[in-house]
Amino acid sequence: MFDKLLTWLGGALLISILPILYFTTINAGKNAFLELAVDYKICDNAAACSEAEKEVLAELIIAGTDYSTMRQIEWCLGVDTWAETRVRRGGWMIGFMMDGGYLFCQCPRS
Repeated sequence: MFDKLLTWLGGALLISILPILYFTTINAGKNAFLELAVDYKICDNAAACSEAEKEVLAELIIAGTDYSTMRQIEWCLGVDTWAETRVRRGGWMIGFMMDGGYLFCQCPRS
């Protein structure tokens, strides 16, 4: 009985964490995308970057890579942000998240 309860609680915890991980990964990717737009001088600053300017950068990235949408670019940039995270404990979890997150990212053209 107790084992079933732990299994259900573990499953519920996993299901509740996945949307949070998705939300934080996409937000980190959006911030990295805006930083990229500023670095490429498409936008003056991240706060004042318009949707048209974001589309220009997305088209430049899509033209040079195998990515197909801006959402995919933001996702992969968010996973890259996770990859740059250094922690003292739980590094195996970040490695697991990176491996799972990169399943949806394309390899750049060589």
